[in-house]
Amino acid sequence: MANVPTKEELYAKLCYLFNYPLQSFACVLNEIAKKDGSVSVKKEVKEEAKEEAKEEIKEEVKAAVEEAVEEIKEEMKEEIKEEVKAAVEEAMEEAEIKEETIVE
Repeated sequence: MANVPTKEELYAKLCYLFNYPLQSFACVLNEIAKKDGSVSVKKEVKEEAKEEAKEEIKEEVKAAVEEAVEEIKEEMKEEIKEEVKAAVEEAMEEAEIKEETIVE
């Protein structure tokens, strides 16, 4: 009779038996939630990194295009200057020829 647990000990053991499966199930759910949460955080971080990379690439491309446009403008200005200079010289030569013809 001395080895028989008390009424409180028996209630405690019974509560433990009922509680253990629920506690284990709650731990499993908690770990699943942590895993899913970390996966979604990783996805969010990846998406943010992708967006940042896209923005950086857009800025680099924009700068490269602007630089190319400026170079093309400068080249075209030089070509136009040469064409205008040649046209002016040609017009001056024609004017001199006409002047010589008129003088004669």
